[in-house]
Amino acid sequence: FVLAPGAIVLDLLWMHRSLLRNRRFLLGLLSAIVVFAILAVAGFVLLRNVLIFKYAEKFMQVGGRNWFELMFLSAKAAIYLSPLLIVGTLLGFSQLKRLSLWFWFLLASILFYAVIFDFTHTTMDRYWMVLILPCIVVCSVVLADMSVALRPSRRDVYIATLCSVVLAIATFVIFSAPKAIIPLQPKDAFIHAFVTGHWSFLIPLSGGSGPLGFYLPLDGIAFLGIISLICALVIFFAQNARARFYGCALLIAAGIVYNGLGVAEYLGGFFYGYPPAVYEQLISYVNNDPSIPQVITYNDIGGYELTLSGKYYKRFYTDPMFADSNVGKFSSYNGYYMVLDMPAINKDSSYWQYFEQCKNIYQTSDKQIVGYVFDCRGVQFQSE
Repeated sequence: FVLAPGAIVLDLLWMHRSLLRNRRFLLGLLSAIVVFAILAVAGFVLLRNVLIFKYAEKFMQVGGRNWFELMFLSAKAAIYLSPLLIVGTLLGFSQLKRLSLWFWFLLASILFYAVIFDFTHTTMDRYWMVLILPCIVVCSVVLADMSVALRPSRRDVYIATLCSVVLAIATFVIFSAPKAIIPLQPKDAFIHAFVTGHWSFLIPLSGGSGPLGFYLPLDGIAFLGIISLICALVIFFAQNARARFYGCALLIAAGIVYNGLGVAEYLGGFFYGYPPAVYEQLISYVNNDPSIPQVITYNDIGGYELTLSGKYYKRFYTDPMFADSNVGKFSSYNGYYMVLDMPAINKDSSYWQYFEQCKNIYQTSDKQIVGYVFDCRGVQFQSE
């Protein structure tokens, strides 16, 4: 409700920027901005006790922003976008005048979520999904124009198809190779693995509002990302129409392969395991065991089903912002825990050391996704 009108206003001002030289127009614009700002501040002050404004106040932090968390969550959002949309949007700068409205929308979104307000203490990667639509529009226009301009021969189409098949096979091999699982906390472990060149690890894609979770490999993402970037450079700089066709064809192929394998992993856990299958077994075990009165569940997984059966007690997260509340929960509760270990819990953390002292009464898995039910009665939690 804010970003779209803001983008339209910015685009109109840009299109008619010559009017900014007119003193009367500029004075009127500045007056309108001042009046709007005064009304916005007054409205917020008067309505700050309304629920939605109290909620919005949490995001109005001027200092103390967690820039590392911002970059980490933005990187996860880039994975959701896919190399095709990112590279296609970059190519769209060549048609900036034609697509200016969508670029203003992208800029307004980035300013809103990364600069004006602080969303780093939330599952910010889900808010970045607002970028998907404008990126799709820009990328579609760019690829459509290329498809009209390029006139490949049948031989070129055959060669491009063969190269696309080779690309798909190479990506499949990379996805199928053994991968390490890095715990979500601390997040600097991901940065260390990336910087040291150990890219053969899995990135957990999950959020408080869904999805339940699935893994994608960094080396596979990087491979397709590099291929997409090379294709974009060929499309942008090559003078030869044939070379540009190959670049365009492989860029589309990389996008199809990336999204196809990503969807296969999300819907069926083809490579690394299917969390919903493990989740259903955990829920079934807990709900059908009369000796388990209630459980605390990791990441609030199964909260709805456990509530319906009357076995939901509380939830816990391993993010450092919940450390204090977790100490109270773990210290005061003497019972059962349900853990679908995705994203993986740090095995050196106080949480996992606590679980190792408990009795593992049920364990199930699907490939690299593992679930547990722990009986922690009589075990004392020791915080770090």
